[in-house]
Amino acid sequence: MTPLTLDAIHGALSLIPADDREVWLKMAMAVKSEFGESGFDVWNQWSSGAKNYKEKDARDVWKSIHPTGKKGTITISTLIKEAKNHGWVLPDEQISESELRERKKEAAARRKKARDKALVAEKALEAGREVVSEAATRIIEELTIDSGKSAYLDRKKVGAFDVRFVERSFLVVCTGDPDEGGELFVELITDKDAVSSFYGQEGEKPPFKFIKPGALLIPARDIDGRIWNIQIIWPVSGKKSFLKYGCKQGTFHLIGTPTPDGVIGIAEGYATAVSVHQAMDWPVAVAWDAGNLEIVALNLRKRYPDAVQIILGDDDHENPKNPGRIKACRAANLVGGVARFPHFETPAGKTDWNDLHVAQGLDAVREQLNAPPSADELPQKGEQMPERVQPSVPTWAWHAKLARANNGSLKSCVFNLDTILQNHETWAGAFALDEFANQINRTLPVPYNRKPGIVTTIDGMEISSWMGNPANYGLVVSGDMAMNVIELVASRNRYNPVVDYLDSLTWDGEERVPYMLADFFGTAKNDYTAAVSLSWLISAVARVRKPGCKVDTMVILEGEQGVRKSTAIRDLCGEAWFAEATESPQNKDFFQGLPGRWFMEIGEMESFNKADLSRIKLIMSSQVDHYRPTYGRYVLPFPRQCIFVGTTNEFTYLKDDSGARRFLPVRTTSIDADALREARDQLWAEADVRFGRGEKWWEFPESTVEEQDARYDEDVWRVPIYRWLYGEFPKEKYPEYYYPIETGAPLKKTILFDVMRYALGFDVSRMPKHEKNRVAKVMRKLGWEQSGTMNRARAWQMRE
Repeated sequence: MTPLTLDAIHGALSLIPADDREVWLKMAMAVKSEFGESGFDVWNQWSSGAKNYKEKDARDVWKSIHPTGKKGTITISTLIKEAKNHGWVLPDEQISESELRERKKEAAARRKKARDKALVAEKALEAGREVVSEAATRIIEELTIDSGKSAYLDRKKVGAFDVRFVERSFLVVCTGDPDEGGELFVELITDKDAVSSFYGQEGEKPPFKFIKPGALLIPARDIDGRIWNIQIIWPVSGKKSFLKYGCKQGTFHLIGTPTPDGVIGIAEGYATAVSVHQAMDWPVAVAWDAGNLEIVALNLRKRYPDAVQIILGDDDHENPKNPGRIKACRAANLVGGVARFPHFETPAGKTDWNDLHVAQGLDAVREQLNAPPSADELPQKGEQMPERVQPSVPTWAWHAKLARANNGSLKSCVFNLDTILQNHETWAGAFALDEFANQINRTLPVPYNRKPGIVTTIDGMEISSWMGNPANYGLVVSGDMAMNVIELVASRNRYNPVVDYLDSLTWDGEERVPYMLADFFGTAKNDYTAAVSLSWLISAVARVRKPGCKVDTMVILEGEQGVRKSTAIRDLCGEAWFAEATESPQNKDFFQGLPGRWFMEIGEMESFNKADLSRIKLIMSSQVDHYRPTYGRYVLPFPRQCIFVGTTNEFTYLKDDSGARRFLPVRTTSIDADALREARDQLWAEADVRFGRGEKWWEFPESTVEEQDARYDEDVWRVPIYRWLYGEFPKEKYPEYYYPIETGAPLKKTILFDVMRYALGFDVSRMPKHEKNRVAKVMRKLGWEQSGTMNRARAWQMRE
C-alpha cells in the first residue's frame, strides 16, 4: 500500500517549480483538500523557493482556499499528476491495513470539516456581499460628489464620466470575518473625532480603508445598474483597489449609452475606456481587469444581442504569456466580437489604449481603431492565440484542457484531437491551408513523413495510428475524424505563398515595368506596349492581393515558334505557379487546373474557332470559380486569383470584334530570358508598389484598337462590299436612285438589300438571317451605321 503522508507530498512538491502562479495555486488547493490546515507548512516551505515569494501573500492565499469537495474541484490527485509529469515516483512504503484505514479515516474527516467550513463561509460571504453593496451605494450617493479634481485623470489626460470625487475624508471599516463564517458589518465613519479614535485603538485593527480627497471612486454595477462595489483609484500612486468582501466579478462601469445595434467597447481600465470613448464616441464598459472581460462581454451580449462588441485589449507584450492579449481574444471569440490592440512607436512600458493616447494623442487612437482589424484581431474558429504566444507551451497549460471521462481517461473526441494537434510539439504548426492553391499542406516534418506535401487520406490514417499508440495517447480516432480535425486546424493556420513572396520584396525605385515588353520580349517601345506591360503585372498583383477583382483582359504574345514565349511566361510567373491549359475552354475540367496557378497559358490561339474564343471571353469575365477543393466534399465558390496569358505563332487569329477588346496582342521578336529572370523580383516589387498606390490596370491608349483590329481574320466579303460602297463596280450594278455615282467616294445612303444583291450577287429572298448579320457586321467594320430610312427600309450611311 502507498501512503499519502506529508513527507511524501514534500518530496513530490520538491520536483515541481513554484514560479508559475497558476500551478502554485493548484498545489495549495490540492494540499489543503487532503491535509487541511496541517498542510500549510509543507506547501509554504515549497512556495518559498519561488523568486517572487512573499509570506503574507502565501498566507492570504491559503486562507482564501475553501475546498468544497464538489465534483471537478482540485484534489490531491492533481498534485500527484503534476509531480509525475516532472519525474516523481510514488514511494514504495509498506504499511498495515489498519494504519491505512486510519489514515483514510483521518483524511476523510479533514475533507468533511473543510467542506462544512467552506459551506458556512460561502453563505457568510454571500450575505457579506449584500452588506458591501449597501455600503457602496451609500458612499456613492451620500459621501461623494460628482465633480472635483483628480491628479490621476490629469495624468491620464481623460475626463470624468459618472465617477465620484471625495470632498471630506471618511473611513470604511469591516468587522466580522465571513471567511471564517462570521457575520460582516461595514461601518462608514465620517466624524473626525471618530476617525481619530479609531486610529488610537490599541491592538490589531479590523480591515479598513481611509478614503481622502483626491481619490477617484468608480461604482461597479451589474447589468441592471445595481451597485455592488467601488473601485478606488488612489490620488498619488494611482493604485486601484476595491472594498473588501464586495462582489467584483461580472460588474462594470459604463461610459456612454449603448444602442441596440451600435458598437459597444469593453476595456480593462477606466482610463483606457475613456480614451477610446473620447476618440470614437463609442459607449465603453470598464471591466476592471482581463479576467472579468468574458463575463462582462456575455452580460452585455445578452442585453444587446445585435450590438458589435469590440474588446479593447491590453497588449502585455513584455510578459511572455501576454495574459491581456489572450483573455481579450477569448472574450471576443466568446461573443463573436473583435479584439483590438494598440500599436506604439516606442512600445517599452506601454500596453493599453490610454498609453497610446498619452504618448501619441487621440488622433493616433482614432486612426488605429478606424483601420481594418488585422487577421489575429478577428474572431476565429476555436480559441484564438496571439502571435507572440508560441504553440509549444508548458505541458500543464494545454493538457489541463483535455476532456476526460469519469475514470480520468482521455476521451476520443474531436476537442481532444484538435487540442493535441494544435499544441503537441510533434504536431504544432504541421498543417496549414494554402489559400492560393486551396489545399491543405504539411508544412513541417511529422513522424511518418519528413518532407512537406499535400495532405491526403494517408495523413488521416497515420494520425489515427499515432494517436492510438499506447505510448502516445491510446485514443481510438478514425481516419475520417483525423482528416476533419486536420482541416479544422489548418483553417486557423492560413497562408498565401504568392502574397508572402510579394511581401518579401523591396523595390529599389527604378522603373522597369512600363518597359518590360520592349526590354525583355523584343516588342516595339511605345505607349501601347507600356500600357500592356503595366496592365499585365499590376492586374496579376491585384488578383492575389484582392482575389476576385475584375480582370477581363488577356495579353497575347505573338511570335515565331521557338522564340520561347512560354518559357518567358513561366520565368516571369515562377515555375510553381505557372501552367499551360491542357483542357479545352469548353470542358468543365478546365477550371480544375486553376487553383494554385498565377498565370494560366492558353496556347495556339490561332487554332481556336469562334465558339472557343467566345468561351474564353466568357471565362475571362468571371471573377469567381466554382469547384470542389482537394480537401473538401462540396463544390464551393473561390474568388479567382489567376490571370490568363495567350500565345500564338500567327498574326491574324481573332474571328470577330464581339468582345475582342479584351485581348491585348503584342508581337515578340526575341526574348532575353536570362535578363528577365534577373529582373523578375524587381518587376514584381515595382508592380506591387504600383498596385498599392492605386494605379489602374484597365486603361489603354487609343492605339490599342488599331493593334486589335490588325489581328482580325478578315471576312472575304469585306473587299467586294467596300468596292461597291465606294462606286467601284460597273454602273449597271447600281439602281438609278444612286446616281450620280462618283468612283472612290462613298454612297450617300444604302440598304442591306442592295448590298447583298449588287455587291455580293445573292438572291436575297433565300439568304439566311445569319448571313444578313454577317453583312451588317462588315458594314460596321467599314465605318457605316444605320440612320433613317430609304425605299421604306432601314438605311445605312457612312459614320461621320
